[in-house]
Amino acid sequence: MRRIKVLVSVCAIFFLVMSLGIFLGADNQQSAKELYEAAVFKKDADGDMLGAIKIFSEIVARFPDNREMAAQAQLRIGLCYEKLGKKSVIQAQDAFQKVIANYPMESSVVKSARERLSVLLSAKSPVVKSDEEFRIRKVWEFPPLGRGNLGRVSPDGQFLSFSDIEGNLGVFQFSTK
Repeated sequence: MRRIKVLVSVCAIFFLVMSLGIFLGADNQQSAKELYEAAVFKKDADGDMLGAIKIFSEIVARFPDNREMAAQAQLRIGLCYEKLGKKSVIQAQDAFQKVIANYPMESSVVKSARERLSVLLSAKSPVVKSDEEFRIRKVWEFPPLGRGNLGRVSPDGQFLSFSDIEGNLGVFQFSTK
């Protein structure tokens, strides 16, 4: 009789542990979905891109096995960085590249990431890293005829563009009005 009670107790504990494990697994999936919805709300309703990025990043870190949700969250990170403007273009590109590299089986998400990445990479305006790269300096008092390449005269006839042998670009002003 005592053996039966012990066996029943062990079985009850086993089923309790199994039920708890299934319940906690379902709770984790629900938590990922709840976090995702909270991040979308923060992005869309509050306009808080950095707060949304933090929540989306948490989803990617906490739920790597939920590949669909993690891929969607990583894509949204890129979209948030994109909305932050020119200063965050590099982070947006990195986020989209992570989607492509880490979630190749999520075809619709990867397709969206590739589209956004191609738009960012084909942008007409380059990202300027520093103001030091572009300095105005006087090189010659006259157009350097015979040295380098002459460009064109401006439509108003006041300026002549040219480049020297080293590849520096210059503009010569014919008149000062």
